[in-house]
Amino acid sequence: MKPIYVNGVGLEGPHNPLSTCIRNTFIAATDNCSWIKEGDLVLLKPALNSPDPHLSTTHPLAIRVVADLLEERGANVPIVNHSGIEHVLHHPGGVIRGSSRAN
Repeated sequence: MKPIYVNGVGLEGPHNPLSTCIRNTFIAATDNCSWIKEGDLVLLKPALNSPDPHLSTTHPLAIRVVADLLEERGANVPIVNHSGIEHVLHHPGGVIRGSSRAN
């Protein structure tokens, strides 16, 4: 079983405690990004949708903080997204847009 890293934040002050908390938690959970080598490509895929009635998405600040941290360590960090399977069909000839009925 792997450890879970949790941090709490207080009220906003002159510094952004949430940004610091995200950074410190990411560093702890990834062994200070020791696995990154200069020039590595690290794709960040935010969670942008969910079938749940109360949608779960990645906070934009989390993406910014993690991307900045990875870039500081020498990684090339594109932020990418791929539409959900409900709206994108995969075919040997490539990606087909639309519904299965339309194609």
